[in-house]
Amino acid sequence: MHDLGNPPFGHAGEDAIKMWFETKDEEFWNSFGIVGDNSKLRNDFIYFDGNAQTLRLVSCLQVMADLNGLNLTSSTFASLVKYEADCNGIDQDKHLFSKLGYFQTESELVEKVRLETSSMGKRHPITYLIEAADDIVYGIIDVEDAMKKGVVSWKMVVESLNKAAEADDLSPIQRDNLCNLHTKAESFITNRLKDIKSKHISLEEGYIQYYRTLVIGEAVKSVRKVFIQNYESIMNGTYSSELLKDSEMYGVYRCLKKEIGRKLIYRCKEAIELEVLGLSLIHI
Repeated sequence: MHDLGNPPFGHAGEDAIKMWFETKDEEFWNSFGIVGDNSKLRNDFIYFDGNAQTLRLVSCLQVMADLNGLNLTSSTFASLVKYEADCNGIDQDKHLFSKLGYFQTESELVEKVRLETSSMGKRHPITYLIEAADDIVYGIIDVEDAMKKGVVSWKMVVESLNKAAEADDLSPIQRDNLCNLHTKAESFITNRLKDIKSKHISLEEGYIQYYRTLVIGEAVKSVRKVFIQNYESIMNGTYSSELLKDSEMYGVYRCLKKEIGRKLIYRCKEAIELEVLGLSLIHI
């Protein structure tokens, strides 16, 4: 259910929705009875977020035999609450409050779930694992997809990883993961050239596919380790960081997301065209 509330065009779609509502005047809002004390309802649209839409979708828009949506248990619902802020409590400096967590229409349900699970202002422990799983997968899959589409090459990926390993804030093991995993992938695939050719896979495809396998495997182990090390603070609600960010694979994923993703993939022509298309369609 993690991504159910994402609009068309993903994050670009979220931005388009926000921009559309930001341009509306008082007459528009008044026509829906949103005035004065109802400013939170207005801000729900202006700060629209797919995570909040997920909660709305599973709790009331999926109408079956009653008005309880999917009628989830409190613990399942709580695990879907990725961010803790309502529209007036967003704080970019605090990860758990950095985005809109729920709409006002679901505020009573969120409060009820918090009471049932003793998670007032705290994340459900499972949410940390969901967040990590999401980051682990899309961080490397985006790079693999970009290679298949010819946006980046294996050489560009390796150069970015090696350059990222020069950062001063990395631990020795974080640096080793940046430098060694892609070398292991190259060695493994090179020693199996016959198998690669028989499957009609290019050498570069082989490199990135096995690199993806190595990265995900190591990230899962690293995240599990961080979760166990911080178990007490996670369970009592004092842990406020991210499992992947605190792991031995942080350097790799920071590079995949920032150095390769943001600089080489998300700014490419195809990505920009998709964002513009999403903006124009949603704003029609």
